[in-house]
Amino acid sequence: MAYWRNEPGHNWLVLNGEETALMPAFARRPDYEEDTEWVLAVMALPELANDPKLFIGPAETTLEMARTRCRDWYPDEYEKFTGEKAMPENSFKRAEEAFDTANAKNWVVVAASGDWKPGVPAGYVEAIAALGGVRGQDVQERTFYILKEEYDQRSRFGYIIRGHEEEVPNRSNVAVNSQPFKTEEGQYGIEG
Repeated sequence: MAYWRNEPGHNWLVLNGEETALMPAFARRPDYEEDTEWVLAVMALPELANDPKLFIGPAETTLEMARTRCRDWYPDEYEKFTGEKAMPENSFKRAEEAFDTANAKNWVVVAASGDWKPGVPAGYVEAIAALGGVRGQDVQERTFYILKEEYDQRSRFGYIIRGHEEEVPNRSNVAVNSQPFKTEEGQYGIEG
């Protein structure tokens, strides 16, 4: 019989040998993390939703939650379980994949700081952008100042640099007490 294994700060759904044997290979795990992986077990073994030691509330609610979260976070597995296509309109992961594909050649913000950060002008966000939103050690990054109101309108997957934002040269090497200034051409620079 399945049970929750409690660890400091996290829980894991653990299936017994018989239950594990019933799991399709594409969804089988050693155990199932509480935030999202549990949905794989419930999609394959819907009777788990009836166990009050595992899930609180009506089984229908647990099953619907499992279905929705599976489509959102495990769209490939969802398609295998249901035969239904997970689309960007109904799957978080598929929408994120579509965003990434559409913006592979665009500068996408990967980190941002508000005007509380020393050197960032009032009403602006300092944004570090990478091509395609790819993060990593050997990735080229550019820094921009973006109006806060504009930045606040970003999509759920990130802010795309459109070309009118103020690029900040050499911002990563700026001293903490440095101050931004605007040149006669309207570009930002750094003093200090």
